[in-house]
Amino acid sequence: MRFTKLHLQYFGPYRDTTIDFTEFSEAPVFLISGQTGSGKTTIFDALVYALYGKTAGEERDGSEMRSKFATASDHTAVTLMFDHQELTYQLTRQPEQWVAKKRGDGLTKRPAKVELSVMRDGQEIDAFTKANTVAKEISDILPLDDTQFRQIVLLPQGDFRKFLDANSNDKEKLLRDLFGTGIYDQWTQALKQQAKNQQAASAKQLTRAELLRDQFNWAEAPDQTVPLADVAPLMTDELEQQQQTVTTLTATATAKALTLKNAQHALQDGQQLQAAFVERDQAKHQLAELDAQAETIQAQQARVDQLLAVERHRGQYEQRQQAQQEQTSLTQAIAQTQATYEQAQKRQAELQATQQQLADQADARQAQETRLTQLQQTQQAYQAVQTETAHVAELTQHRTTLQQQATQNADQQQATQQAIEATQAALTALQLPNQEATLQAQTLFVAQWQQQYRDLAAGVDQLDTLAQRQATTITALEAAKSALKKADQHYQELRDIQLRAQIASLVDQLSPNSPCPVCGSLDHPHPAVVAEAAVTQAEVDAADHERQAAQTQVTTMTTSLDSIAQEMATLQESQTARERALTTAQDEQADLFAFTSDLQLAPLNRQLKATEKTVSDVRQQHTELTATLADLTSKLNGLQTDAAQLQTKLATLDRDLAEATTTLTMHRENLPDLGRTLPEIESELDQVSQDVTAAKLAVTTNQNDLADVSVTLAETKATLAQQQERHTALQTQIAQLTADFDRALADAQIDSDDFVALLAQLPELPTMQQQLQAYHDQQVQLTTQLEQAVKRIADREPVDLASMQQALDDADAAQQSAQQALYQAQEQLRHDTQTAKELAALMAEQQSAMAAAAELQGLIDVMAGTGQQKISLERYVLQTYLQQVLTVANQRLSVLTQSRYQFVLHTEAGSLRNHSGLEIDVYDDQIGETRSVHTLSGGESFIAALSLALALGEVIQEESGGIHIDALFVDEGFGSLDTDSLAIALEALETIEGQDRLIGIISHVNELRTGIRDQLNVEPVGDGTSRVRVRHLI
Repeated sequence: MRFTKLHLQYFGPYRDTTIDFTEFSEAPVFLISGQTGSGKTTIFDALVYALYGKTAGEERDGSEMRSKFATASDHTAVTLMFDHQELTYQLTRQPEQWVAKKRGDGLTKRPAKVELSVMRDGQEIDAFTKANTVAKEISDILPLDDTQFRQIVLLPQGDFRKFLDANSNDKEKLLRDLFGTGIYDQWTQALKQQAKNQQAASAKQLTRAELLRDQFNWAEAPDQTVPLADVAPLMTDELEQQQQTVTTLTATATAKALTLKNAQHALQDGQQLQAAFVERDQAKHQLAELDAQAETIQAQQARVDQLLAVERHRGQYEQRQQAQQEQTSLTQAIAQTQATYEQAQKRQAELQATQQQLADQADARQAQETRLTQLQQTQQAYQAVQTETAHVAELTQHRTTLQQQATQNADQQQATQQAIEATQAALTALQLPNQEATLQAQTLFVAQWQQQYRDLAAGVDQLDTLAQRQATTITALEAAKSALKKADQHYQELRDIQLRAQIASLVDQLSPNSPCPVCGSLDHPHPAVVAEAAVTQAEVDAADHERQAAQTQVTTMTTSLDSIAQEMATLQESQTARERALTTAQDEQADLFAFTSDLQLAPLNRQLKATEKTVSDVRQQHTELTATLADLTSKLNGLQTDAAQLQTKLATLDRDLAEATTTLTMHRENLPDLGRTLPEIESELDQVSQDVTAAKLAVTTNQNDLADVSVTLAETKATLAQQQERHTALQTQIAQLTADFDRALADAQIDSDDFVALLAQLPELPTMQQQLQAYHDQQVQLTTQLEQAVKRIADREPVDLASMQQALDDADAAQQSAQQALYQAQEQLRHDTQTAKELAALMAEQQSAMAAAAELQGLIDVMAGTGQQKISLERYVLQTYLQQVLTVANQRLSVLTQSRYQFVLHTEAGSLRNHSGLEIDVYDDQIGETRSVHTLSGGESFIAALSLALALGEVIQEESGGIHIDALFVDEGFGSLDTDSLAIALEALETIEGQDRLIGIISHVNELRTGIRDQLNVEPVGDGTSRVRVRHLI
């Protein structure tokens, strides 16, 4: 990837600036110089923002990089052009920003926008406008995130020396982000969490096991001191005893159930016998009632037979009735059709007479049509003259109107020009650039020093807090010393009592003539006697523990007090330095603010807010006046355009008026001399037109009516023939139906009058049939029921059901009691069996968990680097990457130091983990020994750090897929070099990197301005803006 151009619009201090990197394509190294704060680093900010939507320092986002002097009509944008693999890319990115509305007044928030164009040989071949799509395309071209890109392309102020001086922990943090090894640390943390989870699960299992032991139904519970592993055999013995109890209770419940079953059968047999006696008596009674209804049932059966016969012949009767009704209707229809036919014949004769009359009037109609044509031609000639006369008058009126509009337009142009001149004068009087320059300077000062103000205020608060802590700690220390004195006195008292008791005990154990263990005498004239109460060793140990705790508290308080005093001294020095720096800065900028002596940020912010309010008001006025000026200019342009259009319209109108006048003269010459007016001609024309139309309508109507009546005659004649034929057929059908129906009635022995009456009763037939069937069914059912009851009774007598029920209740109660006892015993056995199984399983899992936990802890020790070498797995992997970096860095370091120094990875473990694994030494060829990089001089440290940073960028590029970025920017860092070291560094950059990379040095070091031929100078203009200028020194 090679950068070609960078275009900045209202970005930082740049209003509209283009940086052409091709100006330095032949230069191995070029200098980006300028005053502090002029915008040198902003160029790299723009590069990173164009590619990633972020700035290089990550302190401000794109919207905050919008120029303070940008007006509402100015849009912030950064455009980067670069070449990659024979293609040219143009990437434009705009941040979220407030701009003027396209319509109306006020501002609107414009969302962030990005566009990427891909070109080959100057022709666009692809374009992308969605943020996600553009990010993917950039990632495909440049597979680095913004952090890696900054590490490779920009060596920021002093940061590339931090890596050289950092301990292993700090190096690990940086290398982790660059090489993506954080996954190893995540694995370690996950394993540690897994170990914690296993410990928690193991403790939970032990708690559960103890709960299971307590939930077991012991006949006699074992002592709590019995280990859980020994409880399982005791549970097995207890379960065997419970199983014997269940077996005994099962036999008892079975016997009780058999007794209950026998009582149930006896009661059931008695109940069935009793029911048979009841059913027998009920059946006899109901059969007697049915026999009393026999005569009524027979009469109803006869009536049902007659209705069935009527039902069979109802169809013949209804068919004959329908035929007779159709015959009556048809007779009436024949009479009506005959009358219609006669009327049609009469109408035909009338229409034929009228047709002859119209034929006799044909010549008169032709004469009327000829007269109509003549009158229409005369009317058109008169109308042409009338229309053209009105046209000439309209054109004349329109010309007068246009001349008036032209006069008004000239007056408006003069007034608008005067308003434009007044608005331009008001804009000049606002002096917006001066106001914005003041605001820019104030904003820059606050931005540069606000953290120092805040740090100063925070330091005051910290000093107050430390003073309070100091007073509190002194009070606590005095209390701790007092507590220590009391605890020590109490311990000594208990210790003396204990010793006296031990001596007395030894005295009691002395044998005659045995030497005293204290003085060695064989005589014991005054043996020791203890009057105090005995003191236990536990009481002495507790007192000693209390004494040591008090001593630890005193030591802790003393150390804390010393630490607070040291911290207050350090903080006070920092406060003094901050006050001195702020006082100096305020003196230098006394023309910007009315500074106060208390070094407070709030007054500055209030003044800045006031300035912002003033500038905002001026900007608003400027925007309004600019908009007004634009409107007036647009209005003037419109008036001038309207004036030109009016002149064109007048010329066109004059030409049209001349042509219309000529046409009117011609039409007047062509008028016929009839001596009549146009209304008289139009009146006659209307009358003749009406007569011709009426004559044509009469002929057409006569023809249509003759055709219609002919069709009616034909259709009526055919209908009449069909009706007469159907009438004859119906007469024959009715005679046959009557004969068949009379024979059917004779066979059924029913006369016609009875048939009609019975026909009305047919709806009752289903109900009567159901009643008869129900009677016969009930009779059969009762007879069967009586026979079955007599059979069940046989020769038996009724029984006593109450005594049988009592016996059943007694047997049921006994059976339930036995079953309940069995259920309780079974439930206890089931519960305890499950409890024993769960306990055994838990103990087995506990053994496996302990083994797994030991293995997991061993793996954690390896992953976390808690062993003797103090190197974690991640740090071991990073050692490999670091060795690659050192190998590449040695190539540059050898050239820069004339083969004196070589980087060497420190392999010995340090006393602490943060000094183990990633420490770097240098081999000094002059003394033939390896020593720490911290022993290098300032210039040597810079050269070593520069070599290391360049190598780090190269390795990252290789690890990211072998990408190659043909650019490198070094931001400051040369101020610590002497003249010789500076020359060596520049020569190394030119010879090692400048062969195929664009090297830009961002610096304000004077020696660099004279030592580097190709320069990009950033020059402040004075109104808050900066410009760039390319220089090639000879």
